[in-house]
Amino acid sequence: MWNEPLKRKFNLKILLILIIFIISIITISNEVVALSKENPLKKPSTITESEVLVLTTVSEIGFDQYEGAVLSSFGIQYDYEPIGLSTPTLITLQSYSVVFIYISNQPHDSIALGNVLADYLDGGGAAVVSSAAFTADSIWDIEGRFINYAPFVYGPLLNAFRSYDGLSTHPIFNNVSDINSTRVHDLSLAEGAITIASWTNGYPFVAIKDNVIGISSLANTAFWEGDLGKVWANSISYLLSDHTSPTLTNPSDISFNEETTGKSISWIANDPNPGDYFIYKDSVEIENDSWISDDPITISVDGLEIGSYNYTIVVFDESNNTNTDTVIVTVTEATTTTTTTITTTITATSTLDTSDTAETTSKVATSPGFTFLTALSIAIIYLITKKFKKPK
Repeated sequence: MWNEPLKRKFNLKILLILIIFIISIITISNEVVALSKENPLKKPSTITESEVLVLTTVSEIGFDQYEGAVLSSFGIQYDYEPIGLSTPTLITLQSYSVVFIYISNQPHDSIALGNVLADYLDGGGAAVVSSAAFTADSIWDIEGRFINYAPFVYGPLLNAFRSYDGLSTHPIFNNVSDINSTRVHDLSLAEGAITIASWTNGYPFVAIKDNVIGISSLANTAFWEGDLGKVWANSISYLLSDHTSPTLTNPSDISFNEETTGKSISWIANDPNPGDYFIYKDSVEIENDSWISDDPITISVDGLEIGSYNYTIVVFDESNNTNTDTVIVTVTEATTTTTTTITTTITATSTLDTSDTAETTSKVATSPGFTFLTALSIAIIYLITKKFKKPK
């Protein structure tokens, strides 16, 4: 048998080992959680075949050798679909996130091609479209409902030298410097389109409208030099990325007095890929966490001193798109209420009814509480008398 000191020493060792084990488990768990939150669902740098479809009038061998080789050099993998002898079906297009369109000869059916492309774009598809497709009254243009999506007003294709002006700050022109082309359009923007980059003569070079990026230079590698291929690749990557900010409700400003409790602010954010949120009180971060789409993000505003406070929330999705809202919280001094009591003395003559008094006395005398107290008093008196009673 162990003696008591040895037994206590052994128990302390066991307790110490258990504490170290629990701390280690907690530390490892926290590291795993941190790693799992770091850059979740990061897109691979190489775009897979299932995301990009090339629609072209050029033969597959010819495209792969020239324009396709340029795309591949920037990590863009693609599938090939000829449009010179047939028109792709909507089901075919819907298997891809982006289509890259390069027309150098007459499509099989310009109207049917434009209509099916519009159906695809109606459903959330995206397209990068190079020159020739925007050539007015020609055998190369894409007609049908696609015209409503085109970033440019159609015009003539020119045999003219054009250079990129080098001024764009758009992500599509990251690491893009020199581009020169000899088969171009000088086109006007379509309604609702935005210029991304311009030629040195001021005409739009690259423009975007909704989910379509238009490039006013022929894609044929024989007619350009410089970084045009990088613009193609960057345009495809841009359309594959999430550029939509989370939606966020806008709660009304709050005002209450200093003695009020139970006050809080609740926001609701929505996004297919929610990320983290940060809440600031007067520009000082007071809370951050991950959020769930359509679940309230709530913070208490109890315990504030008299004054005005700005509560600002910033929500991020996984692509670092953001939305923000600010609620002004005003705390006022509690209002003091003065109550005036008016006492009125009424003098009246009354006759005492002895029968009622007798009845009340009878009720008190016969109540259980009265009976118990009476019995208890008798018992105490008896005990005191017995204790101090002198012996005979």
